[in-house]
Amino acid sequence: MKVLFKKVTIFSILMIGLSFTLDSDRTNYDFEIKKSIVQIEEGLYEVVIRVNNGDLVNGIARYEAKLPITADFVKTVSSNENLRFGLDGRKVKMLWMHLQKNKSYTAIFQIKSKLSIDKLKMKGKLSGHQDGDKFSFDDTTSFDVF
Repeated sequence: MKVLFKKVTIFSILMIGLSFTLDSDRTNYDFEIKKSIVQIEEGLYEVVIRVNNGDLVNGIARYEAKLPITADFVKTVSSNENLRFGLDGRKVKMLWMHLQKNKSYTAIFQIKSKLSIDKLKMKGKLSGHQDGDKFSFDDTTSFDVF
């Protein structure tokens, strides 16, 4: 019983400590990434990726996300004009030559998948420059399902 309590305590301490460090880059660089998905028809979904930039980063930045493993890219619906949006293999890429402070950028595209909407996941990574230093962080946020 003491061994189990000790293991649970150590696990809890680690989880609490990691919960603060996993999101630290996003907080340090003042970014918010939101992904949403809506079903248009059977097997066809519209995905929205919105990157909200705070007042810290002003310059080159890139966001890449792997398409859900069972999904195929269909088409780009829209994206901001300051944003280069494209597909490279199974990766969706968003590139800013000049990511402006206090702005939001949105890319909307469609995918097809046989999986139900609640089983689709898409992890990403944001990287950029701030004051001459490179930074990056993993985006593990889930889709907001509508």
